[in-house]
Amino acid sequence: MAELKLGGTSIISDASGTATLASSIAWNPAGHITNFQGFQDGVLKTLSTASVGTFFTVSYNKLQAASTLFVNAMIPGKDDASGHCGIGFKYGTSANVWSGSYGYDAGNYMTLISIQGYLAGHTTTGSQTLTLQYGGGTGVNRPTATINPNATSSAAELPSTYYSTVFVWEVL
Repeated sequence: MAELKLGGTSIISDASGTATLASSIAWNPAGHITNFQGFQDGVLKTLSTASVGTFFTVSYNKLQAASTLFVNAMIPGKDDASGHCGIGFKYGTSANVWSGSYGYDAGNYMTLISIQGYLAGHTTTGSQTLTLQYGGGTGVNRPTATINPNATSSAAELPSTYYSTVFVWEVL
């Protein structure tokens, strides 16, 4: 009998010419991707100090009522103040997902904000607004003064404009 192991766990065994894949492997994904969209935003923007502010918005078309949305966004920024705030996303008009926090120190530096989270149980399908957001913090209540800096306007010593990206996977 031949066997393939990963970290001491059998993932494939071969007995009498029949290969069997283990079904309880933690890295084996449950479900399948039914829709995927990637978005890019390169608009230089000064962030507000509102109690809940918006990095940027995109429109995502949810296809399945029973699916889960997985969101991953990377937002480059420059300049900030001392404090911390929550980060996350909102889908549609009411589905808020606060998926982490962002702490920052006073400084005139480049930064990269990462938002990762998932939304389950949201059954409305069709095109809705996905809002990447921040809020509820201390200090000036924004993680950075500007997003998508560029070499000319931000003196950021960049070859060109930095772009924010967001990827949305719909898994059923």
